[in-house]
Amino acid sequence: MKRRDAETEAGKVRRKQEAAFPLTLEEFRSKPRSIQVRVASYLSSDAAKRERVMTEFGWMYKEVTPLTREFEMNVSSLVL
Repeated sequence: MKRRDAETEAGKVRRKQEAAFPLTLEEFRSKPRSIQVRVASYLSSDAAKRERVMTEFGWMYKEVTPLTREFEMNVSSLVL
């Protein structure tokens, strides 16, 4: 019973970490490849798709703004 509860809690923490939008380029690069692809897709999308993705993953404007600005200032630095 305790092990199942611990596994459930670990799963919740992992999902929360995976859902978090990276705030910096360094954090972006430290994320697993699947998350990098998700974030890169968001960054290279138009405004309408960005809204849908933000809603889907529960991201907020204040979360996405720093990396979005960095991306817009230097698109070439986000080579996957």
